[in-house]
Amino acid sequence: MQRIVIVKFVKRYWWQTVGALALGTVTSALWDFVFKPLLPALGGAMLTVSTLGMHSLRDEVYLEVAKGLHEDNSLSVAIIVFTCLSIYPITVAFSSSSSPLVAQGGEGTTIEELEKAFAEAQQKRARFRRVAGLLGILICVFGLYQTARALYVNRAIAYFRQTCDAAGPYLSADEQKRILADFATMRGRSDYVAVTAHLESAIQQHGGHTPEFSIW
Repeated sequence: MQRIVIVKFVKRYWWQTVGALALGTVTSALWDFVFKPLLPALGGAMLTVSTLGMHSLRDEVYLEVAKGLHEDNSLSVAIIVFTCLSIYPITVAFSSSSSPLVAQGGEGTTIEELEKAFAEAQQKRARFRRVAGLLGILICVFGLYQTARALYVNRAIAYFRQTCDAAGPYLSADEQKRILADFATMRGRSDYVAVTAHLESAIQQHGGHTPEFSIW
């Protein structure tokens, strides 16, 4: 009896199990070979659009890179997420509440007056929904920018540290100190390009290979 139950169970859920495993495999492959390689390009495009292509705003990102790994970026993203989670239920509560309350009139209140009051309340609710929607869009865009910025800053710092470690055997102690000082005192993109180019040159001259990284 127990064997029959097991056989029925296997027959019933066999295709569901195989389908779930196949779907997981395909999803993982798509992420690794399609979507994951696109993330840096999408992040760079998001930063370019958000900063309107202005060099001064772009250089501010490299001022953040010069600080090295720290918690400011993570905290900024966490604050954005917390703000979105806080505003959403409030917006839903007001926009999807029951019909607007209309003050109960006395004997002299006419149907026309009640209808007018109801229409005014409906208009107020419509205005609130428009303002709340606009605010939500602005917060979403700002959150995406902060996320893209945090991801790029961390990637830029990781690339510098990796190339610095790889070039370490080919640099003197004084050169390493100077490179670290140049990195810590960067004022913009051009300084980052100069520092990383020096490290890449030292690695390549000795037959080494540098990791792939596209400087924004």
